[in-house]
Amino acid sequence: MTRRTWLVAVSYLVITILGFCWGCNAIQCEVGWQEWNQACYKLFANQVPFSDASAACKNDGANLVSIHSAQENEFVRSLIGVGNDVFVGLSDSAVEATFVWVDGSTVTYTNWEDSEPDDDNGMGDCVIILGASGKWNDTPCIMWYEYVCKFTNVPPSQGKDTNAMSKEQSFISYEQNTLVHHVIYKRFTPSLVYCALLCMNNPACKAINYKSELDKEDGECELNDATADQFPLHLIHSSQSTYSVPYG
Repeated sequence: MTRRTWLVAVSYLVITILGFCWGCNAIQCEVGWQEWNQACYKLFANQVPFSDASAACKNDGANLVSIHSAQENEFVRSLIGVGNDVFVGLSDSAVEATFVWVDGSTVTYTNWEDSEPDDDNGMGDCVIILGASGKWNDTPCIMWYEYVCKFTNVPPSQGKDTNAMSKEQSFISYEQNTLVHHVIYKRFTPSLVYCALLCMNNPACKAINYKSELDKEDGECELNDATADQFPLHLIHSSQSTYSVPYG
């Protein structure tokens, strides 16, 4: 199937997003999540290894929590309680002694316990926050702890001024189509336009799928890291979905 085939096979509409800015007050936390500074957080009380905790957060469209200030650290500590130690999304599994956040954000703040990180006999590749003090300690990733997930509409800024960025973007939408095999993120949003805003705010997003049902208030928004131009055979018919791609 070529691009020409699927372009003429469906009806389409054009939506234009005007004046969208990074840092807009667009965060909407799901039930059970707590909002702080334009992000949503949730403590999960089941104890699991680091890899399972990270996977569980991603399954909810979030990541293990990254912490970027003393104020955010105190907020996370208040969530977990004095008696708990929980995983955060910091690890040096890839390169020893080089700790990185699993959500890709830059390490701009740390709060290590005295004499930490000490690598825990060569096995301390993951990090916990201590509920009693808010300090951090490295620990083996195979240890089981509770964990905190964090979701934000705004991806890591990577040095950009998140208050100053703005742009206009148009999307062409092809009804009753969806792109498969390229979803990098999904969540429920109140409209196709809101879904498009999320795509505009994510540098990896190349196209979106939006699935809505008449009996549900929100639709399922999926961000894709590819387009039907690149993978025309991955664009399939879906009666309740709309595939949209930026243009112009």
